[in-house]
Amino acid sequence: MGIQADKSNSQSIFGAIILAISILYQGLFVDRLNDLWITLTYISAFAGYFVAVFSGGSSKTRLYTAVLIRVGLIFIIPWLSEDIYRFIWDGALWKMGIHPFSETPSHIMANVDLTPELQNLYHKLNSPNYFTIYPPVYQAIGYLSSFLLPISDYASIIFIKGILVIAELSVVSGFDKLSKFYPKASSLKYAYLLNPLVIIEGAGNAHFEIILVPALIYLIYYIKSNKFMLTGITLGVGIGIKLLPLIFAPYILLKAIQKKEGLKFMIATAITCMLLFFPIFDLHFIKGLSESTSLYFQKFEFNASIYYLIREAGFMIKGYNPIQTVGPILSIITTLAILAISWRFRKSDPAKVLFWLWLAYLLFATTVHPWYVIPLIGISTLNNYRSAMVWSFFVFFTYLGYYESGYKENYLLIVVEYVVLGAAFLFDLNYLKFNKTQIANE
Repeated sequence: MGIQADKSNSQSIFGAIILAISILYQGLFVDRLNDLWITLTYISAFAGYFVAVFSGGSSKTRLYTAVLIRVGLIFIIPWLSEDIYRFIWDGALWKMGIHPFSETPSHIMANVDLTPELQNLYHKLNSPNYFTIYPPVYQAIGYLSSFLLPISDYASIIFIKGILVIAELSVVSGFDKLSKFYPKASSLKYAYLLNPLVIIEGAGNAHFEIILVPALIYLIYYIKSNKFMLTGITLGVGIGIKLLPLIFAPYILLKAIQKKEGLKFMIATAITCMLLFFPIFDLHFIKGLSESTSLYFQKFEFNASIYYLIREAGFMIKGYNPIQTVGPILSIITTLAILAISWRFRKSDPAKVLFWLWLAYLLFATTVHPWYVIPLIGISTLNNYRSAMVWSFFVFFTYLGYYESGYKENYLLIVVEYVVLGAAFLFDLNYLKFNKTQIANE
């Protein structure tokens, strides 16, 4: 027994080393344009992840690995996404007394006398002609980071990434609390914490989905504990981080009504949202958010599934891209799907239902960036779904399309991604249907 344990721990350490070296090497030395090395380092990272998580071994080894990789990435400039510069830009505008939702960066650049630091930051933005869409938690952290901008934008980057990593690691205690309801939650948390996509997009590229995951884990915990005031507060915080947790509201409300806690839940959610949004809510916010939402549904398209099939049909039938009509229609279908899932599974386990609600949103979306999958990975650790892990591998390869002149999607990779994902979901459904060890509490 002791020899076997030592062997498992050695394998886990080996996997952890491969994972750490692969991710840190990619962050330090691999250019986004280098498809070969982007691919090789991610494959090796995923191989290390698989060995570290599933070979057994010491929990301390895996936890220390998860923490140390993240700490190392705090000091590496994001190499796959420029979104962090928009967070800093928005924060710096607040500091100047300009509402970030009032105008686009290009308009502000042309009409406002900006500091040299902001002028330099402007040229690093990836979407200067679009209104911001980031909720209050983004804005608050961006505002705090802007005080370091006179030193350098690198100092602001370190600050933002440090805050994100500290907040994300609160998920550890969340998973441990959930072991009361999901016996394997405490051990399966490493499937999330060591996932290469989670680490790269979170601590590496500073996407706020990593701090949404702790909110969702605690949300599930409070639902399971029938603490609907805390559920409402947690949902409100999630909405303040990213607007998408709104899709969970119908299901949670139905659960709360079953326990005669519906009013308490709604009041707690509403008050939390009002407190978070009050500092940024005015006519500028309404205008900017409306513009951003309209653009999102009628112009943006990336790595979609159902939408791309409809788009191709539109090209063949109409001869043009139908996104301006299809995008809003898909948003309506998504809303109906969310309501249907919430009603049909209102008595079902929250980890299961939240997973399917997030999945429904992604399948009908016109834009699916790799970091959008992160919440799905976090939730899936509680319900034995392995398809999210599979998706976290294939969705990363949407980065294989950057050129000196811009970006071009590789549709063959997208087809492979969704075909494999579909097969993985079917496997999950069939496996859970016949396997009596499903972690759920209907």
